[in-house]
Amino acid sequence: THTQSHDSQTQSVPVRRLCNLPAKVRAFAYIAVGKMCLVDESCAKQCVPLMVRHLETSSDEAVRNNIVFIMRDMCVRYTNLVEGYINNIAICFKDSSPIIRKQTLIQLTGLLQEEYIKWKGPLFYRFLATIIDNDEMISEFSCYCLNELLLHRNPHLYFSHFTEAIFHYNDYQQHDVYNTFTQTERERVLFTFPGVDNALKRETIYKFLLRGMTDEQKFRIYAKLCVDVLSSVVDGTFPVNNNSTPVLTDVLKILAMKEIKLSVLAPCASKTTEEDLDDVEALVSNAKGKLLSAAFRKAVIGGIIPIVVALKNDWQDKRLPIISPLMNFLVELVKDFKHEIDDILATDKQLLKEIKHDLRRYEQQCEQQRQLATPLHTPKPSTPNPSTPKPINRGTNKRRISLAAVALVNSAKKQNTGRARSIGDRPDAVIQQGNITPDKLSVGIRSDRLQSTPQQPMTDITFRATDLTIMSTPDPHRRHSLSPLQQKNKQLSVYQPVVVLAPITEYNPHPHSPTPT
Repeated sequence: THTQSHDSQTQSVPVRRLCNLPAKVRAFAYIAVGKMCLVDESCAKQCVPLMVRHLETSSDEAVRNNIVFIMRDMCVRYTNLVEGYINNIAICFKDSSPIIRKQTLIQLTGLLQEEYIKWKGPLFYRFLATIIDNDEMISEFSCYCLNELLLHRNPHLYFSHFTEAIFHYNDYQQHDVYNTFTQTERERVLFTFPGVDNALKRETIYKFLLRGMTDEQKFRIYAKLCVDVLSSVVDGTFPVNNNSTPVLTDVLKILAMKEIKLSVLAPCASKTTEEDLDDVEALVSNAKGKLLSAAFRKAVIGGIIPIVVALKNDWQDKRLPIISPLMNFLVELVKDFKHEIDDILATDKQLLKEIKHDLRRYEQQCEQQRQLATPLHTPKPSTPNPSTPKPINRGTNKRRISLAAVALVNSAKKQNTGRARSIGDRPDAVIQQGNITPDKLSVGIRSDRLQSTPQQPMTDITFRATDLTIMSTPDPHRRHSLSPLQQKNKQLSVYQPVVVLAPITEYNPHPHSPTPT
């Protein structure tokens, strides 16, 4: 006995002292201890709880990664010993390190494929939560593991966990059947997505599960949600309160999703070719689809619509906000069966009238809300078409020039007026000295405006430091000559800076028509 106790102490001493070692040494030490546990079951019984505790509390990434590998090997060697800690290992799906999250996916997928462990407790919902991982690579890898590796071994995997997933991810714990397994507060925070902020995450999970189901499984889910949830609300066994409202909202949204609709009800599903008719499997599948479609129509119209109408009347009287997803579901329901609903509800015309009236009123309210939510946009100015001729406005055919040109012209007028007065002649003499006659250029020096007419447009304006010369279009019948003042400016132009403006011409869309000055 003394020898056995001494051996147990010597085996546990290395494990207990691992915390005092550096991180790299501890990572390799766990590998060595794990190999020792594989050959000694008594050592494994002592080391497994310690490894699980360090898996949750260790801050070193290499240590946690090695523990995941060790736990996987010991689960193969001692399945009964490690199976009780699988949910603790699954917590690594929410590890801060992407490497550990991926390694946990790989190891647990291998154990599930080889059937060393089963889908017990919340394991499936923790595995399913990885499809909405922040890392896109891990999310895609999780979808691959579920659809390609695990679903083929268990075709009813999605169907058997779908209804409980609604209660689990909404963190609803008051139901007698669903979401009854125990979890710690940390596990609930990590693997549940309650509230409006997480509605998109839950919707992503629901759609993923529905895409992996057959038509028969979708039909059974459809009926199960209506009977277990909606019918329970009508009977009063499932209360409507703040805690259950998110669950009911998700159920109604799921029933209105296009992913839950049967493929045999699609318009293209009824079209069969001659080659398909020759195939026995195609004939059997076609007949099975017709039977399923008929059963689905009968169940929906005969059993589900009365439940929906009863909920609508009750929730409208109580003015519950959950009435909106219910009306969306009813709209989709009547839209899918618009050809058969009149025939099936022929015996209850009052119910048919109520449904159509409520739908019309609901659609009008939705349209009004869309109009109120749509901001008023000011009409954009229409861009003129280059091929369309511009309208002619002969009375207001004016030319727009820049402010710089206006300033230069005004300064030129002042300089010309002052120079004419200093010479002692009339302002008209300036025009005569510059060989510019009033009939060639209508420039009123005494007026405040400088105008250019189509008969004599201004082709060039030269502004100098001492003078401004206005040159008009030359007259071919007249001899060109420069005035003494222009000759002086020409001699000084070598030494004085010159600023030349672009030619200013009058825009006239009809050159043959006169333009008023």
